[in-house]
Amino acid sequence: MEHSFAWQPEHLEISLAITLLTLGFLIFHFFYLPTSPACTYLIRKHGAEDGHLRHILLRRIIGVLVYGVIPAIVFFSCTPYTWADYGIHFRWYPSMLYWIIGLVIVIFFLTRSTAKQTESLAIYPEIRHESWGKGTLLKSVTTWILYFIAYELLYRGFFLFACVRAIGVWPAIILNCAFYSITHIPKGELEAVGAIPLGFLMCFMTLQTGSIWLALFAHVVLSMMNLYFSLKYHPQIFYVGNRV
Repeated sequence: MEHSFAWQPEHLEISLAITLLTLGFLIFHFFYLPTSPACTYLIRKHGAEDGHLRHILLRRIIGVLVYGVIPAIVFFSCTPYTWADYGIHFRWYPSMLYWIIGLVIVIFFLTRSTAKQTESLAIYPEIRHESWGKGTLLKSVTTWILYFIAYELLYRGFFLFACVRAIGVWPAIILNCAFYSITHIPKGELEAVGAIPLGFLMCFMTLQTGSIWLALFAHVVLSMMNLYFSLKYHPQIFYVGNRV
């Protein structure tokens, strides 16, 4: 059976989405690794503790660029779609309140139980300072939120809506969950497997409301509660408020 290799204009959006997501993850993963040249350089220049902190902050900023800023520039330069076409608008639906309440309750009990596990404490909190001060906490929270804005903009914004328009709802959700799970493999099997139902929920909420804000809210609340419980339960890492 012969196949046509002729390029069709309707291929552009989904091709951009898959390409930018793939390249973005590869670039981010290059900076993510603790053996990366960037990490090695920062530790050598600033010492183990400060260099490690700078590396964490750097890779989150890289994530903002490759997951948010660059895709936004490319999509809005190469496609006719608007922010609203990718779920970035400020419409409020009464059902969102129920989603928010339900998410907070589920995430609270989920993170409280999983944060105690050895596998989780081996990864979180990502910044491995023995004592955290207000400055460290502020830097961590700020960069996490910026990172997740970019992350959800790409995954549940550009990628999901582009796939829905090209291949339909269910194939788009399956593809989104597959990529979402694969990109969590560096954080261990537990997160990679857990990313599948979480990814499905985020896609479902996004398509039900036509907005990425619930998915972003869930991601931010999950990370903030995980940070809180990680600091609370970690036997060697503590929060000391008066430390800068």
